[in-house]
Amino acid sequence: ESYTVHAWHVDWINSPLHSAADIARAKQQMGEMEFANEVLAQFYEPEDNLLSERDVQETFNTDYNFRDSPYNDDSTTVVVADWGGGKDKHASDTVFLAAEEVTYENGESEYVILNLSYLDPADKKREQIRNYERWVQQYDADVGLVDYGFGEQAMESLQHGYDTVDPDGYMDTVSAVHYGNVKNATDIKWVTDDNANNLFFTCDKSRTATRMVESIRDNKWIIPRATSDSTGVSVSRDSDDGVKLIEQLTAPYKTLAETTTGNKRVDIETPGNSRDDSFDVACFLWLAFNEIGTDETVTNFATTNRPGVAD
Repeated sequence: ESYTVHAWHVDWINSPLHSAADIARAKQQMGEMEFANEVLAQFYEPEDNLLSERDVQETFNTDYNFRDSPYNDDSTTVVVADWGGGKDKHASDTVFLAAEEVTYENGESEYVILNLSYLDPADKKREQIRNYERWVQQYDADVGLVDYGFGEQAMESLQHGYDTVDPDGYMDTVSAVHYGNVKNATDIKWVTDDNANNLFFTCDKSRTATRMVESIRDNKWIIPRATSDSTGVSVSRDSDDGVKLIEQLTAPYKTLAETTTGNKRVDIETPGNSRDDSFDVACFLWLAFNEIGTDETVTNFATTNRPGVAD
């Protein structure tokens, strides 16, 4: 005999499973949409829910340049990579992104992009790994984060020094991210080795993407735009890196689905004829700054203005 199961998504306020402290903590940790969906049980979905071309363009700034080193010795810097591959015209890009978190005396901070590079997919993996190693050294990275897809091999090479110039590797700096199921969307679940070294972690993709998008919309990103006498992304021709960046950051979109238990699930999808490598590496950058701890103290500029911009 057939039957139908009905399920309800109960808000935390009326649920005996959650305390006021749980709600307060969730409000601090979650984005606006995530808090409304998960805690308030509201079907919240803002219009144009991922990145638009305007969102990305507003991060471009001609007052900044791509640099060979961080602005400050004491800032937190990260180097992240999304490994690509393939030989046909649809081959995915390997993308490197280096950034510095700059904090001002009013307590606000921004992610200043120091460099962005799209590598040739035909490059040998060992060459890409050594290129990434050079970035880690050049930018004195506090955190290195790579994807776990191909990154499992790259992660092991970087951590153990299999293909790096430094035979000791970068176990204390480099780890990998894997998207998968976690008990709570705000959790990250680490896998460690026998010596308690962090190897890689699993986290929720939709939550990560949502928080990365919010950070861009909250004007926390600065991406240098090239001029006639400065370096940065360029948008003059269709083949320019800035055009590719815009296309790949704006390609993914959200779909809403309902699970068999009645809960709502947000999925991140990309059209089959589009690339989203830049979107992925941007998510890794957000994770590197927000989910991987560092003991570094960021520099507090004695101004509320951005570095390089006159008072």
